[in-house]
Amino acid sequence: MFARSATGEGEAAASAESDIWKIAELGEPTETIQADVCIVGAGGTGTAAAVQAIDLGLKPIVIGTGGYANNSEFLYGVSETKNVNIQALGMDCRDGDGIKMAKAAGAAMAEGLGTVMWCGPVTLGAVTATWTTDAYSAGVQPTLWLNQNGERYCKEDLWIDDFAGAGIAVRNQERTFVLFTEADMVRWETEGPDGQVFSFGTPGTPLAEAREVLEASEGCHIGDDLAALCAEVGLDAAAVQATVDEYNKACAAAAGLDGEDTSADEEFGKRARYMHAVDAGPYWLCEVGDGFYTTCGGIKVNENAEVLDEEGQIIPGLYAGGSDAGGLYGDSYDVKFAPGSQAAWAVNSGRLAIKNAKEYLGK
Repeated sequence: MFARSATGEGEAAASAESDIWKIAELGEPTETIQADVCIVGAGGTGTAAAVQAIDLGLKPIVIGTGGYANNSEFLYGVSETKNVNIQALGMDCRDGDGIKMAKAAGAAMAEGLGTVMWCGPVTLGAVTATWTTDAYSAGVQPTLWLNQNGERYCKEDLWIDDFAGAGIAVRNQERTFVLFTEADMVRWETEGPDGQVFSFGTPGTPLAEAREVLEASEGCHIGDDLAALCAEVGLDAAAVQATVDEYNKACAAAAGLDGEDTSADEEFGKRARYMHAVDAGPYWLCEVGDGFYTTCGGIKVNENAEVLDEEGQIIPGLYAGGSDAGGLYGDSYDVKFAPGSQAAWAVNSGRLAIKNAKEYLGK
């Protein structure tokens, strides 16, 4: 989990434009470049050798280093996130060096460089790169989601239908929390999650390991005194209690309604089936960051995965794909209508790059 300091933001902003584009220390190249095509990315040529290849004018070069998900400084510099806590989910080593190298070689960036595949609540200290866990499933359940002001900010069942939309809602808050009760935890331990979480968090299948992991996490606070828990995390207890009271009224109004009925939640329209009152302790108040699976913005390419410069002209012999190549999305990942499209793009952009690199070589 990366936590951004709230201090020094003016100074950081002033230097961000130059600092975030610095390429990591490269060291001495260890690879001998002999192949027809230089592949920059996991399983291919390392960064140092790739820079050497560019300097020597060796072509073609295919950039595919996985975007910049693990480079928090770069992410904050190019995206619009306000949340001070963010958590990259998935493999390490996605530091943005491929994007930086392309820019240094004259490449333009596609519109939406800061587009990120946000995915919503991740309890601080409970989830790392390996995220297919019971604790993750518990954290994204449609409980009561609060921001730094102790207020709701979206319909919490949004994640069930559109994790990217929920992630953007979390992104737009400065700090975020989920609040539920011991009754909720017991229900998940016996009946499984209230809403489906991909293929691993399934209603009817108990979340047997969620309690132990969440209890041990730095972000989770448990107790019978809700006001005391608010004090532990720096929330206004009175504001939280006012939110809880209004929410509980909506939960009471939802009782007996059809599960899909949204009328009881007049503020956000959450479905009745997910309206569970927060009316008795022990309470679980968990501070959450905004999780994200990958980044989606990057280098400007054409339909052949050829890298373009600021004038829209092809940079001969330079290709990019996967999360290093941008332009597939606008300001967000469209999971509701095109799930899996980023993975499909990773496969097919690489195929297009190699296909056209062969043509560049006359083969």
